[in-house]
Amino acid sequence: MEGLDEIPWGELRHNDGAACDVPALLRAVAGGHEAADALEELAGLLFHTGERICTAAAAATPFLVELAEDPDVTVRARIVSILAENASEAELIHDRCPVDPAWFSAWAAAVLELVRLLDDDDAGVRRATAYALAHAGPHTDAVLPALLARFSVEPDPVTRRDLVLTVARLTAYEPSDRLAALRDDPDPRIRLAATFGGGRTVSDPGTVIDATALEDVSSVDDPSEIVRAFAVHLIVAGGSASAHRDRLAGLLGDRTPLSQGMAQLTGDLAVWGLSWAGDRRAQAGLLDRLTDRWSSWPPDARRYDASSYGIDLPGLDELLARLDGWSDALLPAVRATLSRTWLSQVQIPLMRAPARWGPAAAPAVPELIRMLRIGARRWAATALGAIGPDAAPAVDHLRDLLRHDGAASGERPLWNDERVEIAWALWRVTGDGRDAVRVLTRVVEPLAEGRALPVMRTATRYLAGIGPPAAAAIPALRAALALDRRLAHHGGWRAFDEDRRQRDLARDALRRISP
Repeated sequence: MEGLDEIPWGELRHNDGAACDVPALLRAVAGGHEAADALEELAGLLFHTGERICTAAAAATPFLVELAEDPDVTVRARIVSILAENASEAELIHDRCPVDPAWFSAWAAAVLELVRLLDDDDAGVRRATAYALAHAGPHTDAVLPALLARFSVEPDPVTRRDLVLTVARLTAYEPSDRLAALRDDPDPRIRLAATFGGGRTVSDPGTVIDATALEDVSSVDDPSEIVRAFAVHLIVAGGSASAHRDRLAGLLGDRTPLSQGMAQLTGDLAVWGLSWAGDRRAQAGLLDRLTDRWSSWPPDARRYDASSYGIDLPGLDELLARLDGWSDALLPAVRATLSRTWLSQVQIPLMRAPARWGPAAAPAVPELIRMLRIGARRWAATALGAIGPDAAPAVDHLRDLLRHDGAASGERPLWNDERVEIAWALWRVTGDGRDAVRVLTRVVEPLAEGRALPVMRTATRYLAGIGPPAAAAIPALRAALALDRRLAHHGGWRAFDEDRRQRDLARDALRRISP
């Protein structure tokens, strides 16, 4: 590590302050039984998720690359992985968070050095290098030939898969003859990687599913389990679950994690697929998940950009929204969870299910009334409104909340979004618009002065739904439409969009209130 002591480390910064301790940690990584611990300590100091790329990171990068190239260093694959993670983070945050300008030139030099590790004797190092080179960015033209050359001779199947995914990422997942040809590769890993790599151009993801991909294996670390998880996800996400019901049913008890550190299991994918296919063999597993007896289903969905493919599950409310035909079987579990004495993160998406199921969710009215009392007013009111007249036992509770503004028992006042949902629920349940129109009109009145909030669009839509009984809102809506200013809460392009939406809703409300 020539030149290590010539760098003014005391003038550079890492996550804990001055970087004076970096040289000693780099030397500890270079040799000795404490290399792994030293590397993790160094990673914690140099790399920070989501906030910045510090000045010491750029200075340390060439030395980390040198260590990764040294066959006597015992943690080379991990070094390359850490460099890759930092490169990925810099890509994500460079336009909104501090990134040391020296980082980009340091990473550019590192990329050209790391290419040589594609031919390393250690398969772990080669895999980490493939991952790192996926972030080559402007140096793609220099990296692609080396990736393709390595693929032609690479014996390790997992590394071959990673090479395909890296090529796909560097070519922006565009249609490619190379990837198209690999969809017929005899190795299911390569077929899957090629399918994901060309994900936006593949019309039938089911073409990569075969018995090998779904083969039961015992080792969590076996690459075939990764293949299996991706294959099952493709079956379900690609809309082919109905054609593979029996094969999915055989995986309902599969407790293999989808990836390291994830609570979700391959069996969760099978439950999802069979549920949306209307196959009642999924009900037992689904009930287990609703009552937290087996695994942790994500309450809310994750989102990815169009170029990414993640083995994700729908959020709990998204899963249940399409299962209104099963409400009779699922409601007991939903009600049991809503009856818990504390408000948990799983209860809110469970309240969204009755909101989608409508009158079929009427047996859950007692639990929804309870949720009104313990603070989940908005979601409980939305569900009660969707149920309609069958939610009559909730009327007194809804009226009390509106008339006392939620503070009758010393609780906090209602928020506007809660007022709006409670008012709409009261109208939907009773057909009596007096309290509802009073509240909704008060919410939209600031529009007449040019003050707009997102909740006002919801209130305007509900006033339209009430129709002629909502005549009290006419002056405010007309005044808002007459204003020569945008009815928007946010700026930029959203100001134009919000203004159009609010004005369209106001016009529709006026037409329906006074036909």
